[in-house]
Amino acid sequence: MKHFSNTRWLKLLSLGFISLAFTLSSCSSSEQLLSRTEQCKIDFKEAFDLLKDEDYFDAREKLHTILGNCTGTGFMEDAQYLLAEAHFSSEEWIEAYSEYNLFINHYPSSPKAPLASYRKGLAAWSQDYVPGRDETYTNDAIKAFNSFVKIYPEHAKIDSAKFYLSDLSERLADREMATAILYLKMKEPQATAIYLQEFITNFPSSKRYGEALALLVESYTRLEQFEQAENYLAMMGEKLDKKVYGSQMRDLKEDLEDSRKDYQEALETKRLEKLKRMKEAN
Repeated sequence: MKHFSNTRWLKLLSLGFISLAFTLSSCSSSEQLLSRTEQCKIDFKEAFDLLKDEDYFDAREKLHTILGNCTGTGFMEDAQYLLAEAHFSSEEWIEAYSEYNLFINHYPSSPKAPLASYRKGLAAWSQDYVPGRDETYTNDAIKAFNSFVKIYPEHAKIDSAKFYLSDLSERLADREMATAILYLKMKEPQATAIYLQEFITNFPSSKRYGEALALLVESYTRLEQFEQAENYLAMMGEKLDKKVYGSQMRDLKEDLEDSRKDYQEALETKRLEKLKRMKEAN
């Protein structure tokens, strides 16, 4: 009976130690969490002050520390956004694009998400652009701005986004026009015409739309497809300002009529030569 009592007492004592250990552990965890949160708060303020002072390198380092150590403290969202802003302010466009993209993916409901979406497009647009080179960043910018316009049609930056979309479209138009002109210089009017037809379909608002129509008239004239050339000449008359393109249209029409006349005369010459050979054969 005494042994049973001692055993029971030991069990109760053990339970007491376990309970005390759990309580102390909980208190210790709370103190550690509080301490970590306070440290993250201090780090965040330092990063924010560094950004205000335009010390972007040290700000980025501090923000990376926060993102690595401050999960669950309430500072992750703002730290991610400020990291993107730091790269953007440093004109590190590739990094800024990537960090804005991460922010949008992780915090799509954030009040900062609309501006992050806009600045993501702007970061891609700001990449060095060389006509005829890799169009990856141009296409990334178009996707980003199109997404922004679609999701946030009432945002204050909507007109600005549309301006950049127009500029990006002109970049792609320039690339297509450069290819068409290259084929024209190579005396490949059929290939030129194919590219130009795609151009006027895809870029009807381009500054070079009139140039494309004029080159189509020229290409089909060279191909001796005079009906097609006349159609595009008529389109020039319908869609373009005659004060700007009137002289060029007259020159194209004259060249078209001369080429058709030469073509018809050549056909007549061939016909007469054929008749002559037939008579001689008889």
